[in-house]
Amino acid sequence: MSGPLSLKNHVTLHLEQESTLLGSSDTHLFYWAFLGKAAQPGEALISAIDVQDVAITGQGHIDGNGAAVWWPQAVRAHKTQTSGPLPYGPDYPGVPAANGLPRPWLIEFSHVQHGRISGVTATNSPMWTVVVRESSQIRIDHLTIRNPASSRNTDGIDLVSSDHVTMSNLDIATGDDNIAIKSGLTQPGRAASDINITHSRFGEGHGLSIGSELANGAHHIRISDVSFQNTLSGLRIKSGRDRGGDIGWISAEHLTMDHVRVPLSISDYYAGQPGGTQQTVSMTDPAAP
Repeated sequence: MSGPLSLKNHVTLHLEQESTLLGSSDTHLFYWAFLGKAAQPGEALISAIDVQDVAITGQGHIDGNGAAVWWPQAVRAHKTQTSGPLPYGPDYPGVPAANGLPRPWLIEFSHVQHGRISGVTATNSPMWTVVVRESSQIRIDHLTIRNPASSRNTDGIDLVSSDHVTMSNLDIATGDDNIAIKSGLTQPGRAASDINITHSRFGEGHGLSIGSELANGAHHIRISDVSFQNTLSGLRIKSGRDRGGDIGWISAEHLTMDHVRVPLSISDYYAGQPGGTQQTVSMTDPAAP
């Protein structure tokens, strides 16, 4: 059992088979993670920030202990939500309600050059499971992610304003997007680009999303040989009016879908709804260009 860990330059964290790195249930050891804030140690169980040549490898498990305290907090917050921003706390005024209650992430690479995640099983994440933001030359392969379908905002992998990312042989079942490709809310920054996703399987979850945070655009995305089984959506492109950007080109081929509610969804009026329920949103905002 451990509190948050930080990887430094040229460090590999290796987890032997049958080992488990378990995140502490002491919430005071962690910070909330939010895309609108700069990365800081402690906002994920394992962080790599402003470093190069780092890796997480092995056949062991990384368990975020989300069911112990983080998920119940999120459920309670959801019950009190109304539409629009909610001030969750003094350090996070105006966090969009659709973003969910801010919590720690499980693994975060921020401003990393040459990083790898390979072989491990990541489970029970407090919120997003693997977050890669403003990083380059990242490889993720033979990664298994398991979070219950009922766990809120437990995205499998979130790529944010990162480039030259290769992902293969992934097996992801979770409570939100299996993979989400993003490029920021409203602040200027980097596009998400040169991303390859191949030879992977998505179980329960919301599918493969591009968005919704796309303020800096997303381009040169290649998706091939991916199976979707029991996901809410297949390929989903989504942005809100406050976070849109240029999108394309995107290549998606050799995809198979079984019991997928909405195989293809494209929306530029995303309000935080999962696939297949967008038509229930009341589109009452004034007209805008």
